Amino acid sequence: MRAEHRGALPAPLAALLAGAVLGVLILGVGGRLAMRGVTLWEGRTHLFSVAGTLTVMMWGAGFGAAAGTLRFAVDRAFARWGPERSQLVRAATAWAITLAIALVVLTPWTAPRLALFPPVLLLYLTALESVWRRRSRTNLVEGGMRPASLLLVSLILSATPAAAQLQPTYDAVVRGTSCKQSMPAPGKSQRDCEYQVGDGLAFVIAGVGRADAAITVTKASGYDTDYYVTFGMRHGCVVVNPGTKATRAALRSGVRPDIAFVSPKTGKVYTTSQACSRGA
Repeated sequence: MRAEHRGALPAPLAALLAGAVLGVLILGVGGRLAMRGVTLWEGRTHLFSVAGTLTVMMWGAGFGAAAGTLRFAVDRAFARWGPERSQLVRAATAWAITLAIALVVLTPWTAPRLALFPPVLLLYLTALESVWRRRSRTNLVEGGMRPASLLLVSLILSATPAAAQLQPTYDAVVRGTSCKQSMPAPGKSQRDCEYQVGDGLAFVIAGVGRADAAITVTKASGYDTDYYVTFGMRHGCVVVNPGTKATRAALRSGVRPDIAFVSPKTGKVYTTSQACSRGA
């Protein structure tokens, strides 16, 4: 039996942290690139936001931590009930479960999502398995994680949530924003912006920046869906509010539900009514 390193982490926690680090580096970065690819594929305008990027990084850390813990649990289960099974069978079992969960997370399924996100996950699983196969040398499972590795993990994981101010409503509006130039009459050009927010809300601002800009709600499903819209007379902005579905989803993830503001002056999305009113 191996002698454990003094000060090493318990094996389950070491597996969780290793999975989380790989999740940030591969699922987080790769997921953000895949999101960019999806917007280009679907012909939508991609608006970059730091908050959105950090949100994806945190989701990568969380999913990676879960996958690392699952790989540990599968290995221990086989060690107890199927010790004769090879590492290939154990890895295939963990991969199948992880892929199944990922497919649920990816709903609704679209061709861009199914083409771009699974390769990122497969890269992550390959890296995780590589780390797992080297556990006899690194003592990741049997001996825990060395303090130097723990320090690196802690720095990465602590920096991410500290910097991230999760704003699911704001990010949903930004992701669903698409603007283009149109000609409502010969010789007259205007900028129109369309907002597809979640599954239950869509609205259009026609003539962004004009005094006669028009706001049209093209899809609304009520307060019990993911998002609904109101209009603030004082600040003159469209207000996107989380409905019952989005509020519950945010609270389950430990995130405080937020409100987003859209300016008819600029077509941009803001996190506060003051910034939206200024139209900066």
